[in-house]
Amino acid sequence: MAQVAAKPAVKAAISHFGKFLEHCMEHRYGMGFTAVGTYLAAFMAANQGSTASLTNVLSYLRTQHAQRCLPFLTVPEEVQLKHVVKVWKRQDRRRRNRKDPLRFATVKRIVEAMDLRQVHQLQQATLLLLGTQALMRTKEITDGLRGSDVIWHRSSRTVTITVPEPTKTCEDGFGVQITLSDTTEQISAYKFLERLFAARRLDQRLSDFVFCQIHKSTLSPKVKASDSSVRQLIKRSVAALGLDPTRYSGHSMRAGGATDMFAAGLPYYVIKKYGRWASDAALVYFRSEASIAVSAASAFVTAT
Repeated sequence: MAQVAAKPAVKAAISHFGKFLEHCMEHRYGMGFTAVGTYLAAFMAANQGSTASLTNVLSYLRTQHAQRCLPFLTVPEEVQLKHVVKVWKRQDRRRRNRKDPLRFATVKRIVEAMDLRQVHQLQQATLLLLGTQALMRTKEITDGLRGSDVIWHRSSRTVTITVPEPTKTCEDGFGVQITLSDTTEQISAYKFLERLFAARRLDQRLSDFVFCQIHKSTLSPKVKASDSSVRQLIKRSVAALGLDPTRYSGHSMRAGGATDMFAAGLPYYVIKKYGRWASDAALVYFRSEASIAVSAASAFVTAT
């Protein structure tokens, strides 16, 4: 009975090994980490993002390599690959509960509907753009950012933002520096931050909070904005577009920016560094209707 039961698994293993060889030939990969990782990503894509059989497929490839006396992955590569598979599985298991990404196209629609002559709406627009285009966490935006923490490099159209408080990836109390470049879009985080500085004269009022409390359209420069006000802004803004506000949260901005970068085909190492991720947790932030396989493949291509 054991031999009969094993036949389907053996058949599946041989089938996957054949497909794996075709994958290597099609993409001109050597039979190593990049090839295995991208094959698993393609398999996941073909199954509508399901990770149910990823571990089995990885096992099939390992045993088939061993039976043919072919080298497989090194121990560090296996550890890294298993970690990324775990990230994929966590994403798959929780995807229905995760909030939707607030992508730039949606933020642009929100901003276009605002009256930017009103400084409080200009601040709100800048906050949304900065959260999305600089991949900033809500806390990094609201927790103590002052005019003195923003340094302009106008000749290169870049700006350096020093987050003064401990952040998730920098807990030593010295904060972290974020560099943001302008884009060709008329609506961009750089342009709107520049516009907000001019409207509020933050170059002269360096101790004022960049994102301050708003009460009935009036700004309180010495009182920083709250996390809850950011969440309310996002929910109110998407609801005005006819979207379900329960599907969005403060973290939707960071997720949306990461999704846009993945969709644009940027190398994974660029996204990981730009978003200040110390681990491969960045893969969890890729959320869109399309498959996550393209983005995941980028991670493996640049990992070797």
